[in-house]
Amino acid sequence: MTSRPQIPHRSLLSLLVLVAALSGAATPRATSAEIKTFGDMATFLAETGGAAATGALPDLGLVTTATVGSVTFGVAPGGDNLAIGAAGTLAAPDWYALLPGNDIALGFENLSVATAAPVYALGWEFAQPDVTMPSFGGLAVDSTYEVSLYHGATLVGQAQFTSIPTDVVTFLGVWSSAPFTHAEIVDVTQSPFVDDDEFFGEFFSGTTPLPTVTSFTDRATFLAATGATNASGPLPNLGTATSVKLGSVTYGIAPGGDNMAMGAFGISGLADWCPQIPGNDVALGYENLQLDLDQPVLALGIDFVQPDATIAPWGGTPIDSTYEVALYLGGTFVTQASFSAIAVDQLAFLGVSSPTPFDRVTIIDVTNTPFVDDDEFFGEVYTAPAAGPWTNLGSSQSGVYGDPLLFGTGALTPGSSGSLDLVQANAATPVLLVVALSANPTPALCGTIVPLPVLATLGLMTDPAGEIHIPWASWSSGLSGLGLHFQYLIVDPVAPCGVAMSNALRGDVP
Repeated sequence: MTSRPQIPHRSLLSLLVLVAALSGAATPRATSAEIKTFGDMATFLAETGGAAATGALPDLGLVTTATVGSVTFGVAPGGDNLAIGAAGTLAAPDWYALLPGNDIALGFENLSVATAAPVYALGWEFAQPDVTMPSFGGLAVDSTYEVSLYHGATLVGQAQFTSIPTDVVTFLGVWSSAPFTHAEIVDVTQSPFVDDDEFFGEFFSGTTPLPTVTSFTDRATFLAATGATNASGPLPNLGTATSVKLGSVTYGIAPGGDNMAMGAFGISGLADWCPQIPGNDVALGYENLQLDLDQPVLALGIDFVQPDATIAPWGGTPIDSTYEVALYLGGTFVTQASFSAIAVDQLAFLGVSSPTPFDRVTIIDVTNTPFVDDDEFFGEVYTAPAAGPWTNLGSSQSGVYGDPLLFGTGALTPGSSGSLDLVQANAATPVLLVVALSANPTPALCGTIVPLPVLATLGLMTDPAGEIHIPWASWSSGLSGLGLHFQYLIVDPVAPCGVAMSNALRGDVP
């Protein structure tokens, strides 16, 4: 047997300047939090606003517990033999060469991570060896890790990581809608022969919560609470289609879905898909529906029917389905909600509202059974446009990731917070923010520049996720009555003339 070391045996500052110029100045368990997982450090840091929590790890060797930066490491239940760095072990000078600097190793990889203050996001560098397994690392097994988040003794939520890349430095991260003070990261691989090793690197944390979503299952309540209005109007009888634009909504097929039909036109012997939905309705093979919106909204709902006793002969075996509703803005995930125990054999409703604007929704049947062969049906859509003084003026020009989206948040009243946000742009590339007090759409650079005459320009760079977020904590006074116009010009080799453009955006200061 190979000799082994003692440890592993298993495995808007710039915008504020501009504004100033313009103005002349038993474990308790809580209700599970919403959790988003990450497999990429740049995306994690960009979305969560996270930062280094440990910095470079020291070379301490075997420890029981150790505080590094704002994190205290220990052994979670079922784990053993914690080392931070390889000092004093047979693995010295380094546990795993592919991880930069020192790394964390355990016997059974059950790691406890406590933070100095409550956080909402936690991420870490990670390596799972396969062909690069050290001689002491045992038989390589692709592991599943479960991350449990606690606030004190209360379980906040859990997430799992599977299919983790091997033989490379990768990244795992979680973002929660509720704060937590420590995490347990545990190898839960279902195998009695797990005798491998994985290694942890530097840790990162964030203090911004994952935006939450409010769910509705009653249309009247949704409309009253959100001020939403009908966005699609009555559905036409078109039959088979891949996408259909109605009002400010485009119905289409989400990933994993197929065979969409709006109305039963052309379907032999069928006058209507579902009589419980007034007028025409939408049917799919696999019920994965995507809704794209003309502009960001804060709430969306849709009429819905889940047949049971009323299922048609061609509808398969009735199954009470679970649906996951995910919200996106310019391709960036915002938040999600799940619907289960949905009323059957009657007109029902699925609705969500979010404090963060969104412009795309996927509604996906995630029922956990391999025998799902039933049908549900969708009807008209209702939305509540994003509140506030912001107006999308259009005139975007597509680039490598489609149409870059510029949007604003905040009331633009003195002392109010908010931000100017660009998403879905070319990554890590120069951009020019154009600012004006009026709109004069003018052809230029194979597109249309709207904010003219130019009052000011600001050169910036997008981050690795293709985004720029310019926040302000307190909007300046003295700007009342101004209409501020913004648009980004973005270096993009895919775009005409090599320049992509965001939509133009107007902010009307009350």
